[in-house]
Amino acid sequence: MIRRPPRSTLSSSSAASDVYKRQGMDTVRRVEHVSCVRSEAIGERPAVEVQIVDCGELAVGEEDGVPEPDPNDQWSEYPEDASRLLRWHGFSLEQASDSIRARGNQLFKQGHTEQALGKYEKALRYLEEEEDHEKLGVRATTAGSLVSRIGCWSNRAQCLYRLGQYGQTVEQCTQVLLVDARNVKMLFRRACAHREIGHFVDAAADLEQALHVCDGSDVATHEQLRRLQTSLRKQRKEAEKEED
Repeated sequence: MIRRPPRSTLSSSSAASDVYKRQGMDTVRRVEHVSCVRSEAIGERPAVEVQIVDCGELAVGEEDGVPEPDPNDQWSEYPEDASRLLRWHGFSLEQASDSIRARGNQLFKQGHTEQALGKYEKALRYLEEEEDHEKLGVRATTAGSLVSRIGCWSNRAQCLYRLGQYGQTVEQCTQVLLVDARNVKMLFRRACAHREIGHFVDAAADLEQALHVCDGSDVATHEQLRRLQTSLRKQRKEAEKEED
């Protein structure tokens, strides 16, 4: 439910007005970016229902249900609306994405996992827009954008695991491993997620691969993998006894 703030509030300060403009702009973009499905009977329609209800002006002090922009993140939620700021700073989309991701790292360390996840997904939107950089009139990203994407995917997997979304964690780790098969952290994270789901065979396979890649060169990581492997074997035996 989105409604316009009262005029008295809008006119009280330019800063407040800018916040409301950005909130409204971000809300419209969220609706635009809802994924669609197509059927012969209906044609293209949103994959999830989108409703605009109860239109009108908000009373003074009434909540509108839309989160306020993060004061520590200057970038719009969607890169389509950031072209002016990108040109002003002379930033590439990749540089803007790195800035957003850094803010996500701060939030994650502070324990704000859901907010951090939102930042990583936002950072990915900026990287995914790189093919349209000429349309935006900003500098192109560099070849390092793949490294940035892997970083965002890895951070996203960490958030999903912390939030208990183990199936999505597996999917996100797999996306990283498709382009970086020797990523020990993602093998470890996927093994942990598999274990939580009860996919012990898959978890064991990931751990074996991680140990093979690590090869004892990183003593701390190797020991961590060994401990998890031992714990996994014990948990698997207990699960097999319960089935019997």
